Amino acid sequence: MKIYEGKENWYYYEFNSNIKNAKIIFKDSNGNQIPNQGIDAENITKTAWFFSDYSYVTDDPFIESKPIININSSGGEFYNNVEINVKILSNSEITEMYYYINDEKFTLNSINEKIIYGINLDIGDKFTFKVVAINNIGKTESEKIIFYKDEYEVLEKIGAFNELRIYQIMVPTYIDGIVGGYGTGYGPSHHNGDLEGVINALDYIEDLGMNAIWMTPIFHSKSGELKGQSTGYYADDYYNVDPKFGSNEKLKELITKAHNKGIYIFLDGVFGHHGSNKIDGVKDGAKQWYGSEVIYPDSLAYFEDVAEYWIKEYEIDGWRLDQAYQLFQNKKIIGNIFVKKWKIYLKKEKIVVKSGGH
Repeated sequence: MKIYEGKENWYYYEFNSNIKNAKIIFKDSNGNQIPNQGIDAENITKTAWFFSDYSYVTDDPFIESKPIININSSGGEFYNNVEINVKILSNSEITEMYYYINDEKFTLNSINEKIIYGINLDIGDKFTFKVVAINNIGKTESEKIIFYKDEYEVLEKIGAFNELRIYQIMVPTYIDGIVGGYGTGYGPSHHNGDLEGVINALDYIEDLGMNAIWMTPIFHSKSGELKGQSTGYYADDYYNVDPKFGSNEKLKELITKAHNKGIYIFLDGVFGHHGSNKIDGVKDGAKQWYGSEVIYPDSLAYFEDVAEYWIKEYEIDGWRLDQAYQLFQNKKIIGNIFVKKWKIYLKKEKIVVKSGGH
C-alpha cells in the first residue's frame, strides 16, 4: 500500500480492483491516528484525492470538470453552534459560489471557507445547509444537510457525585485472591488478579478513605493466543464475568461487601471494540450491522439492555465508558451522541440504585 505524490502538491492512493472494503488511516508527526478510527473507503472504486485535513474527493482534480464541493460534516445534532468547513475544487474559473441556510442565500467569499452558525437558534430548532458552485464547465450542488440543535445536560457539582474518591483497579494485575490463577499476561507480565483479590482488599481501600471502586473490564473475553486477551478488553459476552476473574456470583459478593462499607462499584463498559467472532458473509443480501456502526437502533438497544441488566440484577452504581470519544461514524465522532442516548434511556427507565447508605 502506497500513497503517491501527484501534481501541484496533491497525493493520491489507488485501490486494487479486488479490494471490496478499505479503511485509510493517517498518522501525524506525533504518531496520533487521524481521524481516530480512520476513513471508511467502501465507496471509493478507483482513486481518492486527499486534502491536508484528510478529507478526500474521488474525482480527478486535474481533469477539467464541474466544481467539486467538499463539506466536513454530514449533519446531525449540535450544541452551542456548529462549525462547517467548505472546500471547493475547480480547475476551471469559478463564476459563482454560494450556500443556503434554509432558503436564505449567502455568498461564499473563498474556495476554503469556515461557516459558524446556530448560536441564536433555540433548543430543538433545525436548519438545512447546501452549497452551490458554478464554473465554465457547469454547476454543482451539494446534498442538503440537516442539523438539529440540542442541549448539554448540566451537572451541578453537589451531592455524592462531587464527593466520589475513586480507587481504580486493573483487575488482571491486582491481587491473586485464589492462589494459582490463570497466569496469562500482557507482554512479559503474568496476570493472576481476580475478584477474590478485590474482596480481600476492601478493608485496605476503605482505610485509604476511598468510597468508590472502578474496575477495568471483567466481562467474559474471547480466548485465543493473544496475551492481551487476558486484560478484559476483548469481551465476547457482556452478561457474564470472565472465569479468569471469578463469576457473576463472586461479583455480587464483592458488590454486597463493598456496599456494606459504603463503597460504590463502577464497571468498565468497553463498547467501542470487542472480541466476538468475525461475521462471514452476508445472508440473503441483507446488510450486516457491524464494525463502527454503533448508533444503529439494534446496537444501541443491546447496550441499553447490558447497562440495565447489571444495574438492576447486581446493583452496580455506575458505568465508566471506555474511549467513548473514539466511536466514529459517517466522518464524525458520534461517541457523545451514543453516550447521551444511552444516559437518556437509563434516566427514562428510572433505574436508580441507592447503596451502601448513600
